Amino acid sequence: MAATLSVFNACLDPTQQLTAAAALRLTQKDLSRRINSAGWQAQFQAVSAVGKAMLLSEITPGARAFLTCAPSGRTRMEPAVFVAEIRVRLGIAEATADTWRPKYDTILHIIGGERTLRHNTLRDLILN
Repeated sequence: MAATLSVFNACLDPTQQLTAAAALRLTQKDLSRRINSAGWQAQFQAVSAVGKAMLLSEITPGARAFLTCAPSGRTRMEPAVFVAEIRVRLGIAEATADTWRPKYDTILHIIGGERTLRHNTLRDLILN
């Protein structure tokens, strides 16, 4: 048990570490929540301000609801918009180099270049 507790505590902030007695009083759900929270905090502290904004946008209620919707009717996302959205959520660059987009009269930037386009497309889809 001591080895397991040591591995568990190594994942936590020193101020959040548990004794064996305290750990035994908690449920598996509580222990998992502590590990998940510590992982979230470590990830959050390791990213840039833009990364922090993206992570925070993902934890808002309903942020990923579009993933469970059936793609039909006026709420259907174009495949390219859907792929762009998934790429952003996975942190994958949208392009290997800045590229001119004549259809939209704009530049597709390596990181985040289609965010406004994606926002406007979703806005128009919802409001029209």
